[in-house]
Formats: sequence, C-alpha cells, structure tokens
Amino acid sequence: KEIVLRGFNLQLRLGTNFGKPRGWDSELAGRLPQANVVRLVLLHWDDNKGKNDCRLESSSTYIDTRCLEQLEQALAWTSQRGLWAIVTMRGELAAKYAFKDRVLR
Repeated sequence: KEIVLRGFNLQLRLGTNFGKPRGWDSELAGRLPQANVVRLVLLHWDDNKGKNDCRLESSSTYIDTRCLEQLEQALAWTSQRGLWAIVTMRGELAAKYAFKDRVLR
C-alpha cells in the first residue's frame, strides 16, 4: 500500500521558549488537515557549545537526559494527534568538521 506523507517541520531547542510544542503548533496541525507527519528537529548534538546542547562529554551516557525527556514529550504530542514522526538531529558545529562543503552541512 502506498503512503503519501504530508506534513511540517517542528524545531525544538532546550532552554528556550521553543523547548516543547506550543499552542500555535497544535493550531498549525489543525490548519493542515491532510498532514500526517511531523519532522521533529530537536536533538541538538554538538550544535552549540552552550548549556542547551544534548551532547555531554563528561558522562558515560553521552546524552543529556533533558533531551530524552524532550524527545518523549514531542513524540507524545505527535502521537496524540495521530501523526507520524521523523526525528532528526542537528549538529552544525559537528558538521563543520565532517564536511568542508557548506552545501553538505
């Protein structure tokens, strides 16, 4: 059976007003009645050298538990609306080391 995915992006960042889905995100989902997928951009890995990065260098788990909690909340939000979720990581600083070409970053 063929599945057609239609949806939108939702970028979340720890320690900001955009740490979890907000009212207008639900409103957007309502305004797109054919939407069946959300691309969640939320695991910021070596994306900034601040306190809101998911990567932990000084831990055996390597990931901040706040990020796992945020992921769980975001997945619950999509599930409650009957949406598929595509979870993506963002790593701008890490990509600078891996890719010299700006297009590939």
